[in-house]
Parts: sequence; C-alpha cells; structure tokens
Amino acid sequence: MRQEERDRRVYELAYRFLLEFDQVNEERLEKYLNSSDVEVKNINDVFHRLLDSLQNANMKANVIGKSIDRSDGIEKLKQFLPSLHSLDQYKNSDELLDAIFMNLNPKSKMNVEEHKRNSKSLWNRYARSLFSAKDFLLQFKDLDDFKKWVDFFDSDERSRAALPLILSKEIYGLGFALACDFLKEIGYLDFGKPDIHIKKIFVETGLSTTQDDYKVLKDIARVAKHVDKTAYHVDKVFWLIGSGNFYEDEISIGRQREKFIEYVHENLSKLNEG
Repeated sequence: MRQEERDRRVYELAYRFLLEFDQVNEERLEKYLNSSDVEVKNINDVFHRLLDSLQNANMKANVIGKSIDRSDGIEKLKQFLPSLHSLDQYKNSDELLDAIFMNLNPKSKMNVEEHKRNSKSLWNRYARSLFSAKDFLLQFKDLDDFKKWVDFFDSDERSRAALPLILSKEIYGLGFALACDFLKEIGYLDFGKPDIHIKKIFVETGLSTTQDDYKVLKDIARVAKHVDKTAYHVDKVFWLIGSGNFYEDEISIGRQREKFIEYVHENLSKLNEG
C-alpha cells in the first residue's frame, strides 16, 4: 500500500473509530477538532502560553498547576505573573519559588527549601524554565517581531521542523514535543505535538517508521497534507484516541490507543475508498 493511501485510510479509520462511542457524534467531534480560538494579543500572551506548555508533560501538570488548584491552578499562576516583566522583581529562580510558595501555597511533600536544594524537583526546574523563557522572549521587541521570526520558519515546510529544535535549545525544560505544543497552541496550525500517544499509534499503524520526535512531526504534517487538514486537526484526532479526553465538553471515552491499533490492523484492508 502506498504511503499516501495508508495515510488517508488510517485517518479515516481514526475518525470512524471516535464516532463509534455513544458520547461522540459528528457535530461534537468537529467542534472539538476545529476549536482553535487562541487569541494572542501581545508578548505577555506568548509568555503565558509558555507557562502552560512548560507544565504540560508527564507529571508536571499535576505537580505544577493542579497542586495550586485542581481546576484552574495555571490560571492563578498567570494572575500571579501577569506579564513577562513580573519576573524582574526576582533575582533568580529561588526567589521566585519563595514567592510562589508563600502566595499560592502549592501542595507538596517537600517544603520550598527542599525544592530549591533538589535539582530534580519539578518545581525547581519549572522556575528555572520561566526565567529561561523570559530571557528568550526579551530578544523580541514585541509580538509582531516574534511572529515575523516564527513565520520565517513556518512559511516553508522544509524548515518548519527546525523551529521546535531551536526553541528546545533556547528555553530550558521545553523539549521538542513541548515546543510543538506551544506553537500549535498560539495559532500555528501546521504543527502537531509528537507525544507518547501519537508516536505509538503512528509507528504501530505504519504512519511512521520511528518514534523520533522530529520525524513524527514531519509525518503528522504529511498525513495532514494527504487528508487536506491541518497538522493541528490531525494531532487532535489521534491525541483524542490516545488520551480519551475532550476537556471542553467534559466527556471522556477513556484511553483507546491499544484498542485503536488493533482496530486498524483488523479494518485497514476492508475500508473502501471514498
């Protein structure tokens, strides 16, 4: 089977798979897949998006945002740091941690002094990441200057994948996959996030030959081109299967990654084109 045909068929199976759940109908699914209403008005909005992406991996979301408040802890952190220059009052990440623990009182098994001494502490690393994000964003005069820089890479599919590589080197703790998450969540819809769910699904269904982040990002873009969708859209289809969580609609179908891989193996050859 040619790669273009496989891309289309696996995507179609993914879409059909999601519609087999009683909680999901096409209207609800389309609303979820096309809900990209991100509004970035200034460089502070970019900084706040980085606050989100930097805690959007592994245990960080539970340790950072949800330790402040289970429902909107990251929003309280944004209110505490309303602008990029909110960090100017702190000499270093240790002072920032002191202020966060004093004012936001995150739940933790360790006290703030223990976090500051422990280089593996997620709070320690997160605070360092925020200062690194600040230093990176200060290179740009304003939002337009930042967008021009991003657009330089995003305008050519041959250079697009280099941008997350640069961001992962510039901002401590961001990493390639989180850099992709950051870009797609500030409105760059030609980026998907090669997370653990998508990488596993892509390799097991023949959409990728490796779980390498860089390669999978390019594979997401290839699938998107073949099904005439954005990478953002394709990312959300497969991520939804892997995570099972619609978030906005407060419904969950449970994690379906392994079941979907089996579903593809059983149905790929049966799916009629058109």
